[in-house]
Amino acid sequence: MFFRTKTVKNSSLLQLVESYRNAEGQPRQRVVVSLGDAKLPEAEMAAIARAVENHLGGHAELLASDLSEEAASWVRRILQLAGRSKSARPVCSDTIDGVVVDRVQSENVVQLGPQLVALEAWASLGLTRLLEEAGLNPSQIATAQLLVANRLIEPSSEWALIDWAERTALPELLGLRVTKSSKDRLYHAGDVLFAHRKAIEAGPAPTRIRPF
Repeated sequence: MFFRTKTVKNSSLLQLVESYRNAEGQPRQRVVVSLGDAKLPEAEMAAIARAVENHLGGHAELLASDLSEEAASWVRRILQLAGRSKSARPVCSDTIDGVVVDRVQSENVVQLGPQLVALEAWASLGLTRLLEEAGLNPSQIATAQLLVANRLIEPSSEWALIDWAERTALPELLGLRVTKSSKDRLYHAGDVLFAHRKAIEAGPAPTRIRPF
């Protein structure tokens, strides 16, 4: 919530406004209360709006402890007005920070845990430095990381690896764009790793993987 001043017929009208999304997910605003030409303590207007929002959202704390007595008095007055306002949202016991809990949805969920372990193992073995010394560029190294992580977690063909990668956080973590056209790049990464297998195998002794 926030305060705004609106000019109506050459007069200033102070309003407490709430931003929200309608049923179609479009951003909208609605007036919680209109306060006429009220003079709120300017330095505490944001804190007053936040206290009102918290209270209307069902938070247990009635007033913020750091509000002055004048600001706290305005919070009480606005809450009384909001209780009589048809535009004010109802108190919801399952609202957290203005978010209605039972309306929260998740989509495009990706796997992260095993991938972090694979990347940590890669870093502990110093494979990035070894491949840099072998002349691979950052994109080739990131592709090699993706290929090795797949072999460790869910071994599959290069074609199946593309679908697997899209269900994980690896493309984002590695800065890779993985599409159906990435198959040849994955084949090439495997060939490069095989060509440098002796340098990789002769690399520094693995260090102990750091705990998370």
